[in-house]
Amino acid sequence: GGRIEGDGSVGVSGPNAAMGGLFVGGGIDVEIGTGDVLQLDSGIVNDGMIRIRDTGSGFAVLRVVGTVTLEGAGSVVFETNDDCILEGADSESVLVVGPDQSVIAADVSRVGQSFLNAAMVNDGTLEVQGGLSLAGGTKTNNGLFRAIDGGEIEVRAADVMASRQASTWSS
Repeated sequence: GGRIEGDGSVGVSGPNAAMGGLFVGGGIDVEIGTGDVLQLDSGIVNDGMIRIRDTGSGFAVLRVVGTVTLEGAGSVVFETNDDCILEGADSESVLVVGPDQSVIAADVSRVGQSFLNAAMVNDGTLEVQGGLSLAGGTKTNNGLFRAIDGGEIEVRAADVMASRQASTWSS
């Protein structure tokens, strides 16, 4: 647990970084770079930005362990066009995206390179500006699920369920 506040960035280093029960302030960027894995093992209040940024050969991974709720008014961003992954540690792992939280595949992200490979309950916004491949686990949408400005969503091996007709598919 704890709090990260102020302005600045926090870099993840290595394949075994973990955080849970944490508050990430609005001026904070958490960056997961090439070869780094950040495990979320309990709820996070994220008012900042968690960036998944692979810029070289390898992967940048945000991994959900168990059921993890992501609250706050921040965002998780697939920020580059190479091997950015949000995954579940196993088939029982679920990411619950809170109502004011966003998961964004930035305009430089690509299908087949940016993966949402975890079960997810979206009560917030999933926005694809570039490309995002959905795989592994059921994606339940109670919020907004959209592709904009030519964005592309590829459903590889996932069930996508929408409630309350909240999904929008457009480009």
